[in-house]
Amino acid sequence: MNQFSPDRLVSQDDWSDLTRVKSAPEIDIDRLHNHRLTRLRSCIQETGAAMCLLVNPVSLRYAVDYRAYALFQSHIPTAYLFVPVDGPVVIHGALDSAPMADEFRKARPISYFDGATELESNAKELARDVVNYLKEIGTDNRRVAVEYVNPSITQALEAAGLEVIDGVLASENARVIKSEDEINCIRWANQSLSTLGIARKSKTRYGTIGIHT
Repeated sequence: MNQFSPDRLVSQDDWSDLTRVKSAPEIDIDRLHNHRLTRLRSCIQETGAAMCLLVNPVSLRYAVDYRAYALFQSHIPTAYLFVPVDGPVVIHGALDSAPMADEFRKARPISYFDGATELESNAKELARDVVNYLKEIGTDNRRVAVEYVNPSITQALEAAGLEVIDGVLASENARVIKSEDEINCIRWANQSLSTLGIARKSKTRYGTIGIHT
């Protein structure tokens, strides 16, 4: 491995801990997560939907702090999340912890990697799960927001009598307004860049590294 490679700089990191030179801000993690879930529920409600089905790894982390295999999830979604306006938040197919989820359930294979040519039949099973979930949370609202899925899933949901709208109307809008804790996290990250010189050429024991911005 090249001594200046990003992998080596990460694996032998002795330079990125900003707390060695500056006190970290106080971040209330529980308050941060509660803000995010409240924002997401509010934005779902604004769309008129009863729930949102999330698959984007960024959305999964935002909603329930699910972090497992984000790059893999972005290409081959194996986990997905049911977030209602009112009711339990349920993650399906989780491979790791999801601290803000209320329930963990088995997932339907929604990608070709997991379900091969059975995408249509798997989509019908998922649609039944959504219909049953709406019954569980006690709503007769048939509008559901869905984020980044195969057309077969949209078709199955519509065939089950549901109205499907774009889930990004909720998931993306939720992230627009930041809480005080989120702003402090962003400021801390920016301070890390400027103080430690990651945003400009800097000298380390591995040589000159940096990202030009």
